[in-house]
This record gives sequence, structure tokens and C-alpha cells, in this order.
Amino acid sequence: MIAYDMNISLVDFPKQINLSGADCFFLAMENHYKKNGNTGNVCHLLISLDNTIDKESLSKKITEFPIFNWFSKIELNRGIFFGIPKWEYLPDKKSLIVIDELSDSSIGLPIEVSRMKISLTDSCLFKFTIVHRVNNCSDLIFSWHHILMDARGAETLLRLIGGDISEKKVNYFPAKERKMNFLKSFYILHFSKEFIKRSSKKPLVHLINKEPDYIPEPNYHLLEFSEEQTIQLDKRALAHGAQVSKGSFYLACTTKVIHEWLVTKGNKDGVFWIPVPQNRRPRGNFGPVFSNLQGFMFYRIPRENTSDLKSCTEFITKQMFDLIRHKRPDDYAVMSNLLRRLPSRFYYWLIKGPAGGSMASFLYTDPGVNEFKTFMGYSVKNVTNYPPSTFPPGLMTIFERFNGKQKIILQHVLQVVNKEDLSILENNLRKELLG
Repeated sequence: MIAYDMNISLVDFPKQINLSGADCFFLAMENHYKKNGNTGNVCHLLISLDNTIDKESLSKKITEFPIFNWFSKIELNRGIFFGIPKWEYLPDKKSLIVIDELSDSSIGLPIEVSRMKISLTDSCLFKFTIVHRVNNCSDLIFSWHHILMDARGAETLLRLIGGDISEKKVNYFPAKERKMNFLKSFYILHFSKEFIKRSSKKPLVHLINKEPDYIPEPNYHLLEFSEEQTIQLDKRALAHGAQVSKGSFYLACTTKVIHEWLVTKGNKDGVFWIPVPQNRRPRGNFGPVFSNLQGFMFYRIPRENTSDLKSCTEFITKQMFDLIRHKRPDDYAVMSNLLRRLPSRFYYWLIKGPAGGSMASFLYTDPGVNEFKTFMGYSVKNVTNYPPSTFPPGLMTIFERFNGKQKIILQHVLQVVNKEDLSILENNLRKELLG
């Protein structure tokens, strides 16, 4: 490991910045990770290159961007009671950038990285890891605490330092918050809370009924599809009613497969409740980089709706239109901004969910199409996002596309999905997606 000192001047960066509503959600989630012994609220972005990259060249490139100096000199101020938490820039704090280096012949996220912990009390809330692979190639992994930014922000940041996009196109920080009438805000808060309460009404599906007596470790399993299979998948999505968003088809396939797998284990009760992250940036915008700009779409899927794939896709699509028409994502954003003033432990108590402390029946995310092309002059062969491992529920499906090829990451803990289960889920997912 090498830590590089970054004594470079800052431009016009803020001395303080409030956490967004989504940031405070992930701050509250710190209580979930501590309670359940997970590796923490750490995200990873892996970029596979067609050549080797050395840490000296990488560190030199990073120091060209003062934003990293700002990132490494901020600390979280949780604020006084009912105050909004904020990041504070500390000019006298030593500015370091950490670059680890290791060799690994496997594919995907090395175990050393998947078990990485980044705490809010650490001197630096992000790290780089260069992984030397066979055939004279390297992977670059950017790891960061989720409260700093979301996956889209991290992708923009790495595309920027790699020269894939111009700094002129990038907005680092969120726009100034619009003030809303206080009474109107509380009106929206009330109705948003009531909607989530109805949406998550018990009984809900649990993947596991008994908490393990040892710490669950995250595992990742990659499903890859060829370009021809991806075209076939897209045609099948349209044929099954996913006319606007293929995500409805992906979620329907995933829910159907998980339902059938659970039935074989004698788990037949409950309704699926799945909060799906939504990127709230305007389409085509490079930024903001800093902060989480995520909302959620809350889907409630009865088991009887999973028997037929086409009707399940149409059922989810109808829910999606209803949620958008009633402005549920916008209302949730207003609610999460108001809840920022709550102490994080109380916030966690409110959001930990009706399923016995589980955040959802299972987790699902669809980051969409990644447009990385080059990094520091090298061709990018692949890009993969690895969100934090959350247990319970202990299973997440991540749908992602790069260079015209679909892939799925099954993020799981062995206490929920063992090797035999994993094989069943993979085979049945491929069957439902491709027909």
C-alpha cells in the first residue's frame, strides 16, 4: 500500500455542504451494518483494462484534480440535535490518497477488496486498488463509503480522471436546495409515510427466518450474456410487455425465479416487497459527482402474480406508471429531506422495515448502460458495480450492461444462498430471461 500526500491548492470548493436526504438514509444504514456485522457501507467500481497500469502514473493523474484533495480533507459533522448533518472541509487535515496493489488470477472482485472496511472515522473515505491480472492486464477498483456518492457519481469521477469525459462537462456538487413551504412538506411527509406503510403491509416474504450465529460475508457470482443473447433478451422483454423500461421484465424474471426457489424450500407465505433505487439526475447529465441522488420505487408483488411472466411484467409496469403518476418518488425525496434532522438511530428505527429488520424481501438494482470507453489511454474491457452487501435480506440482483452485453451479479451471503441454491437461481434466471 502506498499513501500519496496531496498538497495541492483548491479552487472554489465549499467549506460546508449538507448531506442530502439519500445521504442521511445511508448514514442511518450504518446502524444496520453494525448490528448485523457486515463489511460495512462500502461500494466498489471495477474497471478492467487491456493493459497494465502503475500506481505512480495513477497517483500523478489523480493529483491533477483538486476534487480529490477536497474529498480527503472532509469530515462528517452529525450536527446538534435535530440539525442537518453536513460535511466540513478541514484545511489543516493531512490530505492523502491511498493506492493498494495486489495480484489475483481470478475474475471479478478479489476477496481482499470485497472484505474491505471503510469507516466514517477513517482518515480517508475512498481507496484505489490496482489488481494485476494474467496476460499483462490490470483492473482498477475504486472503493468508497456510500455516504460520499452513489455509483453514478463514482463512474463520472473515474471517467473524468481517466480522460473519458471533459471536466468542463462535470458538475461536482448538487444544485442549491429549493425551499418548500413547511406545511406542504409535512403534508407530503404524512402521505408518503402512509403509502410506504400500505405498500409494506405484512405478511411479507422473508428469505431467512433465523439470524446466523456468525458474521455473514459477501459473495458475488457473475452471469454473463453474449451480444446475441442480449439482443434476444431485449426482444423477449418487449414481447412480455416491457415497452417503456426493460427493468420491469428484469424484476419480473427475478421475482418469479426467487418465488419458485423459495417454494421448493417450503417458503410459500408472504408478499414480495422490493424498493428499487432510482437515479434522480436529469438524463444525460455528468453530475453531480458528490452526494447520493437516489430515490426509490416501492413495488409490492403478490406471489400469485409471479406465476405467468408476461402478466407479472405488465403488473410491475402498471405499478411503475402509477408510482410516477402519483409522484411517489418525488414525495419520497421530500420525506427523506425532512427526515435528515432525525438522529440516525431513530431514523434507522423508522426505516428498518416491517420484515423483522430486513430492508426488503430481496434487493434489486439496475444501474443501466455503462458508457466507459477509455481510461488513461487504455481501452476499457469491462465495468462492474458492486453495491454494499446488505444482510438481511442477504440477496441482491444487479443488472448491468456494458459494450452491448448484459450481465447480472448475484450478491449473496451463504447463510441465505448456498452453492446449490446459486446454481438453481442462475439456471432459472437464464431460462426466464432468454426463454
